Amino acid sequence: MIHDIQPNIRLHSAPFHTIHPSRGLCFSLCPASDHCKSGGFPGCRRLPSRCPAASLGMTPSDDRKDAEADQHAPLLGESEQKAARAARRFRCSAGLALLFGFSFAVSGGAAVFWSARLETQATEISALAGGVVGVLLLAAAWSVVSCSVATRSGKDSSRLAASKCCGLCRCYRLRRDSDALLLGLCTFAVALLVLGLLVRPAVLEVLNRQIDRETIIDSKEAPSFAAWQANTPDVDGGQRVYYRVYVFSVANPEEVLLGTQKPQLVQTGPYVYDQIFQRLDVKWRDALDGSGRQVITFTEQTYYVPNEEESMPGADDLLDQPTQANLAVEAVRGMLEPGASTLHEAVISGIGNSSLPEDVKEGLENALNGTHGWEVLFKMILCSSPEGHYEGPVNDDPRSRSGEITPFWPRGVRDLWFGYFRDPTLEVLKTILDALAPGTPFFTYMPGIAYNYSSAEDTLARSSGTAAYTGKRKGDFLHQVSRSSINQYELYENSSSIWVCVGTSQNSIVSQNGSAVEVAPYCPHFQRTWNKSSATDAGYVQPWATDAANSVTGTDGSLFKHPIRSSRAGVYIDDIYRSGQVVYTSDKSFRGIDLRRYAIDPALLQNAEENPANAEYFQFGPTGLQNFSRILGFDGQLSKPHFLDADPRLRMMVSGLLPIRSDHDTYLDVEPYTGLAMRVAERLQLNFDFEPIHFKRVPEIEAIAVVAALDAFGLSASRCAQRPLPCCSLRTVVC
Repeated sequence: MIHDIQPNIRLHSAPFHTIHPSRGLCFSLCPASDHCKSGGFPGCRRLPSRCPAASLGMTPSDDRKDAEADQHAPLLGESEQKAARAARRFRCSAGLALLFGFSFAVSGGAAVFWSARLETQATEISALAGGVVGVLLLAAAWSVVSCSVATRSGKDSSRLAASKCCGLCRCYRLRRDSDALLLGLCTFAVALLVLGLLVRPAVLEVLNRQIDRETIIDSKEAPSFAAWQANTPDVDGGQRVYYRVYVFSVANPEEVLLGTQKPQLVQTGPYVYDQIFQRLDVKWRDALDGSGRQVITFTEQTYYVPNEEESMPGADDLLDQPTQANLAVEAVRGMLEPGASTLHEAVISGIGNSSLPEDVKEGLENALNGTHGWEVLFKMILCSSPEGHYEGPVNDDPRSRSGEITPFWPRGVRDLWFGYFRDPTLEVLKTILDALAPGTPFFTYMPGIAYNYSSAEDTLARSSGTAAYTGKRKGDFLHQVSRSSINQYELYENSSSIWVCVGTSQNSIVSQNGSAVEVAPYCPHFQRTWNKSSATDAGYVQPWATDAANSVTGTDGSLFKHPIRSSRAGVYIDDIYRSGQVVYTSDKSFRGIDLRRYAIDPALLQNAEENPANAEYFQFGPTGLQNFSRILGFDGQLSKPHFLDADPRLRMMVSGLLPIRSDHDTYLDVEPYTGLAMRVAERLQLNFDFEPIHFKRVPEIEAIAVVAALDAFGLSASRCAQRPLPCCSLRTVVC
């Protein structure tokens, strides 16, 4: 019978079935044959019970565990023992694959959860890598587990064995507790990995939608509308803003005029004000670009209330009068210099139609005509202004003479900072214009660094309105929010470009009771339909050289897109009329809240030599200065306080400056999940560049005509005007 059975085994053409009865391991060994190459195993099948035993003539193994196993299976031949040992090795490999897959899946899922907290791209990449490796290993091990499940359910698993390598295992039964544990761990690992990959974006989306509801101002019913609209004391949740003013006083103005000393600056302050804002005429509309995004329009009123508690002891912004450069003097010079305006020409053309005697007309025309005629008119104004020259002795220096023309004059802090009416020097120029060029629009209001909007009527009269994207847009449920555009400007002062009012034409408004009230001069509302010529005729100028430089981009710095993880963010800084970038510098904590600190991009204040892109902002001076001349109408520069991060030579031109980054740098501390600026410090310094002026000699006959004209205009003909060669040596002065 042995000879009858052996030919039926067909060792080289059909599979050999073996089973280990004590362990319940059933394998199908498929030797290399044409059947395997074709991917099909017509002779391979799982036996329903025990497999027939036969000997293949293989040598027994010396492995101790295999020997012990063989002792428990005395009925099996060497071939069955060989198969059993192979099964155990495969069992160990599958177990290791399960364990490695489980560990990688757990680490990947945990890393994904932590990446949601840390918000770092590197953590997300490592989580993804761990998850991919875990999936691959789990897939390899799961193929074994699925075979066992199919076997227990009685399903045919022959397809599983049809792999490219002709598969060593056809059936892997898991009947022990350890096998069930591996199956459970594998299932748990897969579930954890799936949760780690899916829960994070789901949780973040829920969080972002809640933040959207709290930050997007899409209606008056929005939770944050009241705090956004105003920060007056009666508003719950309004942000309190402290506006601190420091003023430099020139301690040695006489010595500076004589050229014997450089300016000695003494800083006084702080004079603290509560900065209050109210947003008026609030409306909503669709974006002008047709994108379906929602836009909120408003006009912002900002005013300042003195805060004695936060100010330095004894501070009085009305009585404290630091000696500063008289900006009105420099403004008059800027209006009279050739090419600056038509005031000089208007005065000359009006002399002939005046009621002055003919000899005075002739002498005055001769004095004002010519290359240096504007200097004569400038001298006339300064010598007639009580704040344009010294009447008495300056000091004991023999070079100091009575009547010295000076740009330095004491002025109250409030006037310096917020402006004032009826400046004496401007009043003199207005008197001359009224006599020689009647009808020429001219105001004697001297603007300050900031403007204190006195009323809602004043605000609506001078401001053209602002529009910003709310972050909401038309669309389906999944696309109703455009977080990248939250709080981005659409229009600033009713324009997508920067326009500055310099040629004012109106100075009165109608109050609530119907009476006319004098206010600081202003231009008519800017119209989007204007071209550049129309805007110029209305009194507006663009401060920079190119359209790109004059574009309004970014937010106002109070709210950014969320979450914010970028190293840069765009802002429009209205105080300097410029769009720019703030860059991430470090992480900070404020009252237990983790924040990201952003500071002004250093490239913003580099000169054109270091940063050629700044040529369009006319930054051809030392690094650290922002040219402000086109906005002021005369030479002026913006910088960080005490020339922080500026060319060191600037500090050498004066004394009394000590830059400290913690006190003098501008920064924004932004909460990354909401994009809300929790703490902001905007610190700027305005500087004025004064150059020496040497007035030319005026012939005596022309000097007499000038004095006679001043007398006819009701102006004082002081000793200043009678000096043939007054000289004013002015150095660089910081305000």
